[in-house]
Amino acid sequence: MADSLKDHLLKPSKDKYIVADDDGNEIKSFDSFDEMMDDYEKNMTWWDKFTLVAWRRPIARFKDFKFKWGTKIARFRKGYAPCDVWNMNSWFINHAIPILKDLRKNTNGYPAGLSEQAWDKILEDMIKGFEIAKAVNDHEAIFKEDYNRANPGLQKVYRDQGIKLVNKGEYDKAFELFHEYFFNLWD
Repeated sequence: MADSLKDHLLKPSKDKYIVADDDGNEIKSFDSFDEMMDDYEKNMTWWDKFTLVAWRRPIARFKDFKFKWGTKIARFRKGYAPCDVWNMNSWFINHAIPILKDLRKNTNGYPAGLSEQAWDKILEDMIKGFEIAKAVNDHEAIFKEDYNRANPGLQKVYRDQGIKLVNKGEYDKAFELFHEYFFNLWD
């Protein structure tokens, strides 16, 4: 295979891209990244180009296919997949919100000591708080308290990106209600 760029170090330079050997000696320099890539591709053999394009994508697709089916099999066997554990907070929030909405819509009863309207309000408060948690987790919102503690530069980034400010009290209330009524979340 032709010399690959990964076999050499790219030395940082203010105006140029410099390809160096392992000892740091300059081999070539380029004015732009595109010029460097054109030179790299010019020195490739037809077989290198063929294997780069023809084999890497199908192999990547096979690995994706294998991963997706592996997760489906794991969920069937264990009820969850290893990738669900990697980011359990996202998995939980993404599943809890639609389940709570379905429970609110299709409920056939409510806990003893509560009225139907009170139970609907409790479920609505849980959903609202979990939606806030999802927005914070998805980096679409930030708690007002955290925003106020951030430095002015970071506050400007939040404003420029359109990050919403949300009340942590509603989030806390949702999880308190979830804790209090956990064993009543059935229909």
